[in-house]
Amino acid sequence: MIIGNVECNEQWDSLLNNQLNRLTMKAKIIKGLRFAFNKIRLSFKEKRYGKLKYLFEQNGSDELIIVFSGFDTVRKYNYMKTLKGANIDKLFLLDNFGYRGSYYWYENGKNTPNVLVSGLIEQVCKSGKYKSVYTAGSSKGGTCAIYYGLKFNVKEVFSSACQYHVGDYLNTDNLRKILEGMMGAHYTEADVRKVNDELPNMIKEKAQSKTLINLYYSEKDHTYQEHIVDLKRDLEAAGIQYTVTKDDYVNHGDNGFYFSKYLKERFSQSI
Repeated sequence: MIIGNVECNEQWDSLLNNQLNRLTMKAKIIKGLRFAFNKIRLSFKEKRYGKLKYLFEQNGSDELIIVFSGFDTVRKYNYMKTLKGANIDKLFLLDNFGYRGSYYWYENGKNTPNVLVSGLIEQVCKSGKYKSVYTAGSSKGGTCAIYYGLKFNVKEVFSSACQYHVGDYLNTDNLRKILEGMMGAHYTEADVRKVNDELPNMIKEKAQSKTLINLYYSEKDHTYQEHIVDLKRDLEAAGIQYTVTKDDYVNHGDNGFYFSKYLKERFSQSI
């Protein structure tokens, strides 16, 4: 009887495992189909400004939010679902330059991404005659949100877990290919310094700016000590106001999940 029960249990476990495998495979297929469908759907809405890809959602609003994308395994627009219900105009920018992205600054040593992004933002802002413009992004996108937010004197910036010393951040074994995509395969220490100086120089140039920088981060995230401490110091030195919203996550990759809730709550007044 014991042997029979053991055999029965093994058969039952095998049956359950097979069923779970089928369900897992089915879920993967559904996820893949959903991803493909969304990609096709977006391709009909996606526009180009030179090489720059973007999505522009117009809702007849006098407010505009510009969203920059962070790093991901697949290049994609960020926070579209988060802001889906917000009844404001939205400009989503895809960082389709270099190797996995360029901070919208450089590609192969040229500032083509910066020129294109700046040109598109200027064109959209002029066409809409907006009373209030915001920028937003997390990680890489958060760095760009501050940079372009200051450059175009927007009302507010929403930046999560951003990098400040970008050249040093990328000049590492894991991220070096991204820096090569930005500055060329044979980049120099001068190139690293050039990338490092992009955001600090913009802060100095825009000293006393009326743009409000809203920083979102966790002190347990490595970006806090490595980047945000110095960023806050330089914002204060430049007389640029900022707010702080602290979270308690540990892994940098989790910041987008929590920032999404924060961003959705902030713009729920526009829903």
